[in-house]
Amino acid sequence: MGRCCYSQRKLPLQALFSIEKMWLSCEHNKIMEKNGSLYDLHPLLLQVVHTVKRHKMIGPGDAVLIGASGGADSTALVHCLIDLEERLGIGRIGLAHLNHCLRGEEADRDHAFVAEMADSLGLPFYDKKVDVGKFAKKTGNCIEDAARVARYRFLGETADNNGYDKIATAHHAGDNAELVLMNLIRGAGPEGLAGIPPVRDGRIIRPLIHSSKGEILDFLHTHSIPFMEDSSNTDQTFLRNRVRNHLIPVLREQYNPGIENGLNRLSEILREEAAWLNSTVDLLVQDATIESGNELISISAPFFRSQLAAVQRRIVRAAIERVKGDTRKITFQHTDDVCRCAATGRNFSLDLPDGIRIDGSPDKLVVSRNSFPGNRNVAKDTVHFQYTLFADGFQDTTLTIKETGWQVAFRVVTPGEIPPEKFYDSRIAFLDTDRLNAPLTLRSIRPGDRFTPLGMAGSQKISDFFINAKVPSCDRKSCPVLVSDGRIVWVAGHRISEHAKLTPGTSRALEVSITAVPDDTRQ
Repeated sequence: MGRCCYSQRKLPLQALFSIEKMWLSCEHNKIMEKNGSLYDLHPLLLQVVHTVKRHKMIGPGDAVLIGASGGADSTALVHCLIDLEERLGIGRIGLAHLNHCLRGEEADRDHAFVAEMADSLGLPFYDKKVDVGKFAKKTGNCIEDAARVARYRFLGETADNNGYDKIATAHHAGDNAELVLMNLIRGAGPEGLAGIPPVRDGRIIRPLIHSSKGEILDFLHTHSIPFMEDSSNTDQTFLRNRVRNHLIPVLREQYNPGIENGLNRLSEILREEAAWLNSTVDLLVQDATIESGNELISISAPFFRSQLAAVQRRIVRAAIERVKGDTRKITFQHTDDVCRCAATGRNFSLDLPDGIRIDGSPDKLVVSRNSFPGNRNVAKDTVHFQYTLFADGFQDTTLTIKETGWQVAFRVVTPGEIPPEKFYDSRIAFLDTDRLNAPLTLRSIRPGDRFTPLGMAGSQKISDFFINAKVPSCDRKSCPVLVSDGRIVWVAGHRISEHAKLTPGTSRALEVSITAVPDDTRQ
C-alpha cells in the first residue's frame, strides 16, 4: 500500500494523517513478518525505513559511509542503519569522524568515543583533523560555513578513496525546521525555504530527515545507547542556537504548537515545486544555450529578456550552477542584478562570489569563471561623457547619450499639470527651475562625486548612495548626473537632490525622464 494511490489535494488534513499511519503500519507489519523482533517496534526504525524507501536513498548492496560526530543524532543513525542493514539491502557500513579542532579536550573526547563505537560494532573507522579556525580565515568563510565545507570535503574524499556509494548524515526534522526559519529571517527565496534535501546529488542521504529530535532521544534512551553532548550547542552567539533554544520555543508556546511540522511541510511543498520549476527551466536553458563548456555557458540575451522575471532568475541560477557546480553564496540580489542589467540590452559585467563572472551584451549573456581567458570581450569599462544644455534658457528638448544608449528628455511644465503617478516613477524627476541655473551639464559620474539625496540634510558620496540603494555595478558605470552650478541635482533614474525639489511655491518645473534607446535605432 503506498501513498501514491491517494489524491492528497482532495483529502482533508486529518485523512492524510490517517493514511500516513496506515502506511507506517503496513511497513511495520512487513518488517515484523520478515524479522519479528521487539527492537523493531520502535517508531524511529519504522520512520527510517519509510524515509529510505520513499526517497530511494539506498540501492541493493550500496556501501554507506556515516558521518559520525558522537552526538545523539549521528549515534542514533549509526544504530538504526546497523539494525536495518539487511532489511534495507545495505552492502557495508563505515564510520567517518572529522575533528574540527574547535573544542579542545571535548573534541578529542568525541573522537575517542566514535572510534570506540566503531571498534565495538566492528565497523571500519576513518578520521581526520582539520583546523577549521585557520581554514575559515583562509577561505574567508564564517566558522559554521568553513566547518560544513571541511566536513563534506572530508566525507567525499573518504567515500571516494574507500569505495562507498552513499554518505549518510544525521540531519533530522528539527534541523530542517531551524534552517527554514533562519532562511525566512534572512529573506531567502524558494530554494532557501526548501530547506535540507533528503537526498543531494544522488549520494548524500539523510535517513532521519523526517524524524523528530524527541523520537531520536527516545530511541537512544529506550535502548540505553550512550552518546556525547556538544557544549557548543548552547552557545548563543550562533544564530542556529538562538533559533533552536529561544525563537522556536516562543513560537511553539505562543503561536503554533506544531511550528516544526508547519515549517517542514512548507519546505517539502517548496522543494517539490522547485524541482518541477527547475526541470522546466533546464529545458529553457537548453533551448537558449549558444555555447557551453566546462567553465562557460553562453545564452541568448533576446530569449532571456523575453522571459518573466521569475523565470529569468531561475535561468541565471541554473547557468551559474552548470559552471560553478552549485549556487552557494548566490543570493537573490545577485540574480536580480543580472536581470536588471540584462534588461537594458547594453554591455555590462558583474563579478559574483566564488569567481563567477557575468558578461552581457545585446546578443548574449556569458556565465564563466573569472579565470576563463575569453570572458572579458563583451564588457565595457566605465564610460565618460559630458553635454551642455539650456545655454539659452529652459525649453523642451531630447538628448541621446551615444556613449551609453540612454535617451534623456526635458520638458518644462507647471506643477498643476503633473499626473500624481509620475512622482512614483524612478525614471522621471521634477526639478524646480527657480532653484536651477542654466546652462546645465549632463555628464558621467566622477570619482568623489557627492550630492544631497532628497530627504537628507547632509551630502553623501554617490558611490555610498549606490551601495546603500543596492544599485548594480552595470547601472553605476553608465548612470548620468545632471549638474547645476557645480552641484549635482539629479542622479538619473535614482534620486533628485534636496536642493532642487519642488516646494509649495514652485511655479515652474523641469520634467526630466530617462529611457533606453531601442537596439535597432542606435548608431
